[in-house]
Amino acid sequence: MSGTSMATPHVAGAAALLAAEHPDWTGRQIKDALVSTSKPTPDYTSFQAGAGRVDIAAATKSTLYATGTVSLGEHTWPADPGATVDKTVTYTNVGDAPVALDLAVSAPKAPAGLFTLSQDKVTVPAHGTSTVTVTANVDKAARGTTYDARIDASAAGVRLAHTAIGFATANQTFKLTVVSKDRSDALYTGPGTLMGASDETSDPFVNNWNISFDFDSPGVLTLQLPAGTWSLGQWMQVEGSHGPQSRGRALVAVPQFDLNRDTTIVLSAAKARQMKLLTPRESRSSALRVDYTRAFTDAGNQVMSFLVPRTEDSLWAVPTGKVTEGTFDVRTRWRNEQPALKISMGGTAFDDMLVRRGTKPLSKGSHRLKPVYVGQGAAADYQGRDVRGKAVVVDRNDTVGLSEQAATAASAGAALLLVVNDGPGPVEPLAFDSIAPINIATLGQEDGRRLISQATESGTALDVYSNPTTEYLYDVVRKYHNQIPTDLAYRPDTGDLARVDMSFRNYRPAQATDFRYDVYPESDWWAIGWPEIPGQGQGNRTDYVSPDVQFRESAMVTGETRVIAADKHYSAGSRTAANWFSPIQRPRVSYGNTMLSRQDDALFAFVAGWGDAGADRMGYASDPGVQAKTSIYQGDTLLAQSPDYYASATGLKPERLPYRIVSEFSRGTWASPYSTRTRTVWDFTSAAGQQYQNLPLPLVQLDYDVNTDFSGKASRDAAFTIKPAKPSGQWPKAYAELPPAAFQDGTLQLSYDDGATWHPAHLTRTPDGRGWRTELNAPEGARFVTLRAGARDSDGNAVEQTIVRAFGLK
Repeated sequence: MSGTSMATPHVAGAAALLAAEHPDWTGRQIKDALVSTSKPTPDYTSFQAGAGRVDIAAATKSTLYATGTVSLGEHTWPADPGATVDKTVTYTNVGDAPVALDLAVSAPKAPAGLFTLSQDKVTVPAHGTSTVTVTANVDKAARGTTYDARIDASAAGVRLAHTAIGFATANQTFKLTVVSKDRSDALYTGPGTLMGASDETSDPFVNNWNISFDFDSPGVLTLQLPAGTWSLGQWMQVEGSHGPQSRGRALVAVPQFDLNRDTTIVLSAAKARQMKLLTPRESRSSALRVDYTRAFTDAGNQVMSFLVPRTEDSLWAVPTGKVTEGTFDVRTRWRNEQPALKISMGGTAFDDMLVRRGTKPLSKGSHRLKPVYVGQGAAADYQGRDVRGKAVVVDRNDTVGLSEQAATAASAGAALLLVVNDGPGPVEPLAFDSIAPINIATLGQEDGRRLISQATESGTALDVYSNPTTEYLYDVVRKYHNQIPTDLAYRPDTGDLARVDMSFRNYRPAQATDFRYDVYPESDWWAIGWPEIPGQGQGNRTDYVSPDVQFRESAMVTGETRVIAADKHYSAGSRTAANWFSPIQRPRVSYGNTMLSRQDDALFAFVAGWGDAGADRMGYASDPGVQAKTSIYQGDTLLAQSPDYYASATGLKPERLPYRIVSEFSRGTWASPYSTRTRTVWDFTSAAGQQYQNLPLPLVQLDYDVNTDFSGKASRDAAFTIKPAKPSGQWPKAYAELPPAAFQDGTLQLSYDDGATWHPAHLTRTPDGRGWRTELNAPEGARFVTLRAGARDSDGNAVEQTIVRAFGLK
């Protein structure tokens, strides 16, 4: 049973606040306080959504909390007459006065008398504890059923704390024998993960599981499972698409069968078909994930994602029939990139390899490189060998690490490092966050030995084609509903996808990463996926993206900044431009940020200070030298202030009143020349909503558009646009769809001397009516543009934002 239903970052933030209030509390005490003061979610059981939704305000101001969760276990059925199980619930009072509590058990779906309390009233002394015993009368429970209940502790009719209770009885079980076979239909003994889901509700951890397992005997696994309708699936490591010396991954599933007797199920990959993405332009997979979902109505379900290692060259699946109970979905997620390198020798292509570009990659185009085999790749192996401008070939070994091999090859002047694995398939060149000083390509043992043999015997040169940057890629999702079909090759046309013209415009070239996460299922959850993949700090790229998929895009300049875009869907055939890392950087509230919110008498301000020029993107600084200050006012009265990007204020009056949040940032030791200081003032009105209701703050945002080059500089007479907006993903629909005229009083002042003097800009409405436009008139000698912009909406909420050295001038 989980503690709460909130997303992990919000729970972590709430725990941090509570720990600051009570530095002497243990982790157990903090968890109990958060869980027992959470807002119950009666539409869900405790097994589905935990004890409730975290209530940050209630947890921080409450002086009484209880044991958050109690598990009364799973018990055999039928039970002995009169069998019971007991657990203790503790109430803790950190206040200065005793608290008299009325206790009641709420268990609407449980038989009468299943749960009882040792007493229904208890007084908790000041700075003390009291306990009660909750008892489950096992013989009153039905067979194979999971029950949940809640103990409410109230004072004067007001609930102060609650405790979630879980209890289950077992079902009739049968022996299930699973026989695993590989692609040759021989008994499978390799690594694998077994998944199960059932329509039974006896135990959420029995009917919804995935396990890594050891076979009872070669290829055979025996399980004891409850009776019911079951789904079974297995991930197997199998022979890949490049022959016996390559590795792939196969999904073998029997999505529906009835377990009503001892049963044997054969999971064989012999009929597996390769799941392929055939793109209009040549590409190779850099990330591949497959999601498996089996759900039974109102009962157990299995959701599992498998990240196919890059060292495995292919994904396979066995076709299935359609399910007739519940749902069955398989979803593949591909990122395919333009090949970084293509290598061949004597007409033989080596395409089963992994590539990592170096800081100074080979120039674009064709190269003929002489291969030189230097054994383990230690410095001593280069003695007397001329490798300058050549392709060095080394063996992967446990003595000389790959990082050392790369550094040594680079210092010797090699143009390319080829690493031959001592086993099937290639090895990962380097960790994503490691810097490669030279282009590295890794090959499997069979291909590598063939290359070494040809190079040694014939002296044949390698034909190498280099793409030093990724000019295009494909982010594609493919879904299969209720069955796995026989045709698993996906062949999208360019018109079937959306085009996104990506431009990375950091103020200088730098190591960077990026990824486009698909959110599955479409909700506020992050998809399980790869870390951000090596990308560009500067440069252009064309991305082809699946339509009608919810994506959350993220990019990072290592050691400097990370930017996260609001969730979005793209339409087939559409074309979108997206600039990353470029000026103007400033505080920008984006997707579903409930840490900028009002709940009851508390207001929370968590301001991400470095959103880039792209609309609807939040940005965070990685540089520890960045300075921040956040202040919260009611009218002109300072309520709270923090030397950080986060502040909160409590004790607010319930009626609608004017408030102000002031956010100030300075780059400090962060070396970027732009947005060196920012000051954002949000004026808004706020009132308490219904109890426990978390309301987003109506903060008007400002987006900017000015055409800059890769160095962040604009023409002295460039067009400049400001556009007010509301954050997406968190607003009531009517509020999110305010017409353009609802934003009023756009203002803009420009300075070309860091704010010493200001020049009011003449603004005209943009053709779409959603912003204002002007033209710069920068004097000779000016190097930067400093701006002060503002806007107001029809409800009186306003923003004023000052950005020093927002961008440069040519």
